[in-house]
Amino acid sequence: MNHDPLNTPSGRAAQGHLDSLAREADRLFSKIAAEHPEPVRCRPGCDDCCRAVFLVSAVEGFVIARAVRDLPRQERRRVERQAAKAARKYEALLSGGRLTDEVFSRERIDCPLLVDNACALYDLRPITCRVYGVPTSVAGKGRTCPRSGFVAGRNYPTISLDGFEARLRDISMGLVRESPGNEIPMRAPLPWYLMTLVGPSPELVLR
Repeated sequence: MNHDPLNTPSGRAAQGHLDSLAREADRLFSKIAAEHPEPVRCRPGCDDCCRAVFLVSAVEGFVIARAVRDLPRQERRRVERQAAKAARKYEALLSGGRLTDEVFSRERIDCPLLVDNACALYDLRPITCRVYGVPTSVAGKGRTCPRSGFVAGRNYPTISLDGFEARLRDISMGLVRESPGNEIPMRAPLPWYLMTLVGPSPELVLR
């Protein structure tokens, strides 16, 4: 894509707001991990969150896509191949209906950025990746990593993602408006953004 809305004053401001959100997510995660070190089992080499089904915001998609474009050619091609493979799996899910909570909890799709059991762009990972591993909630429904040691029925500090998603939506809105054709969705699977903003789109259509 020739036009990069991140290379505008509003785009740079959007990235600044995203950086601030990322720091806030990291702070909340670290606080819970410090208070409950035993059940938080995130360690180098653990890649459960990298194989989950999830959506990211447009601003996260733009930032990660630009970073992929800047990778060395061989690394970029590897991510592109993995994105195409993941996109085909998302297409199969979407052809069968909406991405329901059951689908999110059951299906496994490797993230295109998963390289040798680690994130190729760890510092730019989405908010949902940053808080995976501690209790979170969306619309009042709690979620925990299946590899964590948090016990069902007990009360733990929980990160509400509703506020994060609302702020990500606000940040993304301007970038979507400035995109050619206004065809960029506000939220989508990461492979969609990579295939659309880095390479050819597999015509993945969100329902």
